[in-house]
Amino acid sequence: MALSPSEQRLSMPGGRRQVAVRVWGSLEVAAKDCPGKRWIAVHGYLDNASSFDKLAPLMVEQGLASAVVCLDLAGHGLSDHKETYHAIDYVPDVIFAADSVNWEAFSLLSHSLGGGAAPGDR
Repeated sequence: MALSPSEQRLSMPGGRRQVAVRVWGSLEVAAKDCPGKRWIAVHGYLDNASSFDKLAPLMVEQGLASAVVCLDLAGHGLSDHKETYHAIDYVPDVIFAADSVNWEAFSLLSHSLGGGAAPGDR
């Protein structure tokens, strides 16, 4: 049976804008699983969360992930725009997505611009 993602729009603190995510797998299972099976995927420049539509379900089906949260960075995909667009300005979006699904620890999959948005050790 083929997996389908759930799509959510998360309201940033203060309600100023929303961040869109595509979730592959189960957040409920991921909450009970080891942090190494919780993944946040961050796309590159001029891309969006659907760039992981082939990889994310395979990760879940092969048991490498309980859930993969694919983030649309601000100004990309279904996320709202914002005033500035520097790689460092995306870090709060990644942390906010993790906090929204109650993940204190997770693995990060990113490329290009998404690599610049990696929060490092929080």
